[in-house]
Amino acid sequence: MDLTNKTRVESLGHYTLITRKEIEMMQANKLSDILKSLRLHTFVQNSFGVYQLTSAGDGVGITTEYRLFINDHEVSSLHTDNPFLIYDNYPLDNIDHIEIYWGAGAVRIGNEPSIIMIKLYTKQPDRENATVFKTSVSTTKDYGFSFTDARKPKENFSYLVSVYQGYDNFKTQHLNNTPLDRDNFRQHAFLQFNYYDTSIDIGFSRVKRDAYMGLEVDRTPDFSKISSEDAYISITQYLLDDKSLKLNFAYDENRRNVEFENNGLYLPALRFPNYMNVNYYYENRNLKKYTFNISKEFKTDRNILLIGSSAKFKKNDISDVYPPALRDKYKFKNQNLYTIFAENQFNINEKNLLFISLKYDHYDRDGGLEKLNKFISRLGFISYINNDLYIKGFLTKTYVPPSFYEIESSQDSKNLKSEDVKGGSLELNYEKNKNKFQLFYVYMIMEKLIDFGLRGTYNLDKSIKSNLFAFDYESRVDANKKINFSAYKNFINFNSTKLSPTFGWYVRYLQSIDKFDLFGELIYREGFTVFDGSKVSQSYNFNAGIIYHHSPNLSIKLKGENLLNSSPKSVFPPIPSMLPASVFNAYDRKILVTIEKVF
Repeated sequence: MDLTNKTRVESLGHYTLITRKEIEMMQANKLSDILKSLRLHTFVQNSFGVYQLTSAGDGVGITTEYRLFINDHEVSSLHTDNPFLIYDNYPLDNIDHIEIYWGAGAVRIGNEPSIIMIKLYTKQPDRENATVFKTSVSTTKDYGFSFTDARKPKENFSYLVSVYQGYDNFKTQHLNNTPLDRDNFRQHAFLQFNYYDTSIDIGFSRVKRDAYMGLEVDRTPDFSKISSEDAYISITQYLLDDKSLKLNFAYDENRRNVEFENNGLYLPALRFPNYMNVNYYYENRNLKKYTFNISKEFKTDRNILLIGSSAKFKKNDISDVYPPALRDKYKFKNQNLYTIFAENQFNINEKNLLFISLKYDHYDRDGGLEKLNKFISRLGFISYINNDLYIKGFLTKTYVPPSFYEIESSQDSKNLKSEDVKGGSLELNYEKNKNKFQLFYVYMIMEKLIDFGLRGTYNLDKSIKSNLFAFDYESRVDANKKINFSAYKNFINFNSTKLSPTFGWYVRYLQSIDKFDLFGELIYREGFTVFDGSKVSQSYNFNAGIIYHHSPNLSIKLKGENLLNSSPKSVFPPIPSMLPASVFNAYDRKILVTIEKVF
């Protein structure tokens, strides 16, 4: 059974589903293999060499509107609210399927506000009952080893254990003859125990990476390193006969050690131009989060009411920092968030469903910052016109709060406001025989967006308006052959300063023939001109692979990435009177060989 039919939640928003079969046939070893084709986005490296999603037309700063979940637990950074520093290349060995929601204003899981939610669902032990070893190596000297064991020893007890260790070796890039490295060594472990109606998830990740440009003002570091760790435990229990009462406790800890050295570092807390004289930066940071969540669902024949509440306590502890003056500047150390939320789904009749969502957030913050009180509201519907056609839409008013990182980087942290987002979205779906069509439209107004400048973060005065269009087509020629085509365009009112493509498409082909699985994918992103006149070429990122199933328990895989050597580009904006725009390839051309053995 395809588990996306069991886990997807219509009220969370407009979604893209990646099934287990697709993950396997695409040889998607890492999360980046999935996100690189996501519509309305590019997936390119930021100034720290970290792959991250960038919305169509936007730049590659550290974005805060994305949330990553493993099952129901959010693993986004406690410091930046961005999940990609550790999870950009998260291995998918323990993952069954992926759901990506365009979910502005979604409140059902009590999450902190976001625009996009990426949900990774782990494999279910009772469906696996196996041990899997996998190893891969590439022509660019990447390597990875993984071990996954999932069993159900007793009727009411099961477990999943998965460990991974690997190395990503990227081609060294150069700027003004200075090498820019972003290689990373990573270790990930995941454990899950299920006992009756209680589930315990434990995760640990460690990533050590060359930090690419780092904080260097001229983008050419003398030394740049980041070491990051993330650990968590999440305990969930379902109560009552119908399991409608859900309790969750979670503890998260992020540790980060960074070191940068150069003639001039970007440290806004020291005030411009003083920070230009700082040549060395060291930071040892430890962040913790305690989460308590309770929710109850009430069901009748025509109505589902969900109510819930959560409390989250974040601690930001900097145990060591250089220059020492920053210890007095980084005053924001604690944030407590108290939330109540409700969502109602009402079946007007058999063909029409109505969603109403409300959420209230109260933030207590130290460091001289004001308390925040914010509301989220959303109205949605699904309507079936006939057996082949249905539409789904939402009206949303929500916000994205400033992260710890943005507050520390602000020259006026007391007046750094949340980003306000409101708008509407609509999708039209038509399915006939073996063909599916979807038209997707979003209108969005974003106010008080947080941007980075020479003097640190600040809220933009200008409202950003965006009209996003997407078209998706899927053809299942037969049970073993599938073709996808997806295209998008974003009309946004900062086109004169766009730093990533606003138009793109991909086409994907999957087929099984006897003992072979075939995969081909071409991802296009348009070229454009940066406002200083720098040219960014269009890209045709072509990936292809073949799997030979020697037996049900042994598979040999061959995959080529970026075979046309036409990579999408990561664009860093010009700094007036200092630097022109910097443009770099996001992906190397490589061949990977993977062997997978099941016991």
